[in-house]
Amino acid sequence: MAAFGSLLTLRPTPPVTPAEAQLAVPAATAPAPVVAGQSVTARQTGRLHELYAHEGQHVRQGQLLAKILIKTASVPQQQLTSRLNQQQLAYAALLAQRPASAPATLAEARQQLDATRQQLARLVPMFSFGYVVAPTDGLITRTLVRLGDRLTPTSAVVRLADFPQPDTTQLLTRVD
Repeated sequence: MAAFGSLLTLRPTPPVTPAEAQLAVPAATAPAPVVAGQSVTARQTGRLHELYAHEGQHVRQGQLLAKILIKTASVPQQQLTSRLNQQQLAYAALLAQRPASAPATLAEARQQLDATRQQLARLVPMFSFGYVVAPTDGLITRTLVRLGDRLTPTSAVVRLADFPQPDTTQLLTRVD
């Protein structure tokens, strides 16, 4: 028992005034301060396909938050779109021409425009996925989108706040 006595020896501490005690002990009900957050944007145009984050979730830098379905043009679509633009310019030039172009020439230009539009409509679009990741460690304070929403590069997906700083206030006690 004597060996343990030295471990349990209590040394008196200097008296603490009530004002010092209030400064040293934080209120138990005070919430940890949350630093104003940042909006995490989609940075791509597409539809929200999956959302992996929810309000109150702690996330790490680089963690996947959302998956975006992106419609991309295939090479044939790009070629037809270019051809359509050229045909539209040529048709506009025919309409602006003075004296007016022959009705047969205008009809042929309209048919070419319609044929190109139909070809473009029949092509199957290509899809790929884009991802939204957490730029820093933090806490999701708000989800700003729903599944199926159309997103642009500036669309905010979630609101991310920094983790609150841990309370390192020392607790002063007095043992008499």
